[in-house]
Amino acid sequence: MRAIAVVLVVGVGLSGIGQGVVGGDILFDLATAPRSVGMGGAGIALPSNGALFMNPAGLPWVEGVQLLSSYGDQFGAARLGLVAVAVPGIAAAGIVLDAGEIGPDLSFRTAGALLGIGVRLGPLGAGARTRVLVPIAPVPGVGGALDLAFLWRGPIHLGAMWKGVFSQAPVAGETWPSQLVVGFALPLELGPVTLALACDLLDLGGDTAFAAGGELGMEWLLVRAGYGPSGLAFGGTVRWGPFGVEWVILVHPVLPPAVRVSFAVRI
Repeated sequence: MRAIAVVLVVGVGLSGIGQGVVGGDILFDLATAPRSVGMGGAGIALPSNGALFMNPAGLPWVEGVQLLSSYGDQFGAARLGLVAVAVPGIAAAGIVLDAGEIGPDLSFRTAGALLGIGVRLGPLGAGARTRVLVPIAPVPGVGGALDLAFLWRGPIHLGAMWKGVFSQAPVAGETWPSQLVVGFALPLELGPVTLALACDLLDLGGDTAFAAGGELGMEWLLVRAGYGPSGLAFGGTVRWGPFGVEWVILVHPVLPPAVRVSFAVRI
């Protein structure tokens, strides 16, 4: 049963789009920003401190030095860990996904790295991101992709990212096709309370899917909910001073729930 769950996790991924057992966007979809995961996967136009994962065009709006560490149980089948650092205009992250031993002499492990940069002119931002994928088992390899992104922060935020403008799959015979993601977000300030709504169209022009979610709260406490290709999502953030803890629960229609906890520091 666990082996079946592993295959589903690495073959479907968070976005519902997979390209084989070790390639494509699977690792990076699973390792997206905690805020976005809690909103069902939406947030291309609402990147905040998760800009590296959602939309590198949002990196110029990062405040101070942002440190993030995250750990997750992916549907009872694999463990996900990541560390990231971001400063205004640039960010980097390392990711590991490990399903351990799933059968006799069979295991699944893969690692990856992200490096993103962004610039802005008034409310308009542009960014680029490099993704490096390093499957470890069952088939080792190295691959990579270049993504381009845009963000406009007006009364309604608009975002777009072209994933895989250039790419090389890590293993011969696998594909890493390009994808276009677009979305909008509506952030509102209601006195001390903030409200944000977001909706994304994933893989526009291909096997299009959608993700939508919302966030409500104050500076020190936020709650989120959303729906996307992985099912229902719930999450939240608690902040005190420069520290913050984020949690996410994904209720998948087939697999066991996925749980993720993140710890962030802003210097």
